[in-house]
Amino acid sequence: MTTRILVLDDSDDHRTSVKEDLKSRGYAVDSAVDGDLGLSMMQSNEYDLAIIERDLPEKDGLSVLTALRETECNIRVLMISNEAGVEDRVQGLRAGADDYLVKPFAMRELGARVDALSRRFEKNEPTEVSVGDLKIFLESKSVTRAGKSIELTARDFRILEVLARRVGEVVSAKEIEEVFSDNLVRSTSNVVVSAVYQLRKKLSNYKGAPQLVHTRRG
Repeated sequence: MTTRILVLDDSDDHRTSVKEDLKSRGYAVDSAVDGDLGLSMMQSNEYDLAIIERDLPEKDGLSVLTALRETECNIRVLMISNEAGVEDRVQGLRAGADDYLVKPFAMRELGARVDALSRRFEKNEPTEVSVGDLKIFLESKSVTRAGKSIELTARDFRILEVLARRVGEVVSAKEIEEVFSDNLVRSTSNVVVSAVYQLRKKLSNYKGAPQLVHTRRG
């Protein structure tokens, strides 16, 4: 499944930049601006990874991480901070962070760290999903049908992955909405319908191709 990430950062500009970069890489991303809200979201939602700013006001990142680990939550955590000293990094890792990244950093490095953390915990995940003549390559996020490449957006790919992993099942509009995850704001049904319609068109990339995505009303 698509990796779900929570970005916990009180800086509006930095939080937005991180979110948009990760979403462009195909991740589903939520965000929070303070420690209490972030902790509550991690305890009530199934996130795969959290990016936590250490220097949060009031409940700081270390306090959030300590409280999280006390609940035995195994979410992966990448801590980011202006504190670059060896002792600072050791403190963050000992508190339960899986990785520690010093600010300022290039978004390419952040993306590489997130990719590495995702791979580290997905060794047993399949790297390819097939549905008929459709092949979905999860690591490269590429798709072919009847041997022909299909160009998909990051959002298209996330929707297709959700559907392909549940072949033969009905996937509700609400579940598809999770692909559009952006804080706690949900997409409208019209957005979901439009997105699935566009995906269906892209998958019909040769004459006579049988329809793979079907809509069941209600």
